Amino acid sequence: MKDKAGFTIIELAVVVLLLAFILFGLTPFVRDVQDKARQMRCVNNIQKISTGLRVYAYEHEGKLPEDLSLLWTKGYIDGQDVFDCPYAAGKGSAEKPDYNFDNKADFNSGENTPLVYDKFKNHRGGRVNILYLNGEIVNRGSEKLKEELETSGEKEKDGSSGAMAE
Repeated sequence: MKDKAGFTIIELAVVVLLLAFILFGLTPFVRDVQDKARQMRCVNNIQKISTGLRVYAYEHEGKLPEDLSLLWTKGYIDGQDVFDCPYAAGKGSAEKPDYNFDNKADFNSGENTPLVYDKFKNHRGGRVNILYLNGEIVNRGSEKLKEELETSGEKEKDGSSGAMAE
């Protein structure tokens, strides 16, 4: 009997099936890792905005800028990509950020109100990242944020100008 070098069709099919099972088995884990990476980028963006706002307020006697775009145009933030939430459908920019901003917040008020937060449509599952006046960043349900905004007299705004969102 002659020994043939190579693979039979059955051996090849078994290897292909095993690879397919491994690939399909790992897909949910890969999605979870990608989702966690997007979440971390969003929090990192808000952290950079927080730093820019605090430096701006320090240099301007506790006053906040009129809108978030001033952080970029005045050099408090190094790039417009900070205004882009990785979950949002479009690309955010300094002129049209993917984050809402309450420029009426007062560091001297003693209240810990939301300062910067995701637009409600950015994230799936009804969750938003919120930067509070004390610097804390929290991920919570948008319904909870809406309640907080109602009690403080605010409504969801367009992040660039403080005007109400449509």
